[in-house]
Amino acid sequence: MKRTLTLTTLALFFAIGFTACEKIEKDTPPAIKKLIRQGKKEHTMSVIEYKCGEKIVYGFVPEIIPDVAGYIYDKDGNMLCQVGGFFGLNGCEKEYENCIERVIWTKK
Repeated sequence: MKRTLTLTTLALFFAIGFTACEKIEKDTPPAIKKLIRQGKKEHTMSVIEYKCGEKIVYGFVPEIIPDVAGYIYDKDGNMLCQVGGFFGLNGCEKEYENCIERVIWTKK
């Protein structure tokens, strides 16, 4: 019984520890947090915040998988454009080239 309890406690500790590695920055808008949680099941590798003057957008960078596109969202979770992918779409990539960037979430 004691051994089972110890193994269960260790398993719980490791599960919590590995989950904590994928921390989302606290000041991330709720809609973006929701998209990040959904993206964990898909091909998202990291989320980058782009600040251009007063405008802030969020780029969902895909894992390096052929034909997977990245997406740019506003703070309300509305998709603004798609970047890359099978067709090489560059909807607004140039618009955010010279913006201040910070990574707000990375898949571990």
